[in-house]
Amino acid sequence: MVKAYLRYEPVAAATAPLGVIASVDSSISYDSSGKHLLAPVLEKIGVWNVRQGICTKTLISSSSSLGPSLAVTSIASSQSSLFASGYADGSIRIWDCDKGTCETTLNRHKGAVTALRYNKL
Repeated sequence: MVKAYLRYEPVAAATAPLGVIASVDSSISYDSSGKHLLAPVLEKIGVWNVRQGICTKTLISSSSSLGPSLAVTSIASSQSSLFASGYADGSIRIWDCDKGTCETTLNRHKGAVTALRYNKL
């Protein structure tokens, strides 16, 4: 007799799934140094060390209304340590990757921000 119910038993911590690694609504981007990968994770942004393969920082917006309306929909990195993230609520946040802080928030976009790009100056 096959024990089909075993697939629903608890999994040991060493083999536990990682959970959400990246959202399907947005794409990933490298930072300016190429050492870190910026991956949107629902309403958060994971900063992954490419060589070590670990998430070194998780950037969370300071907004009080977390949820589907604050999902990260786009990411663009600049030639400095700054990068921009667009959200489903129409806001754009400029982050400092080195400090892990949100430098400024741009509002007034009427729909979800689906594409961002930095221009070279």
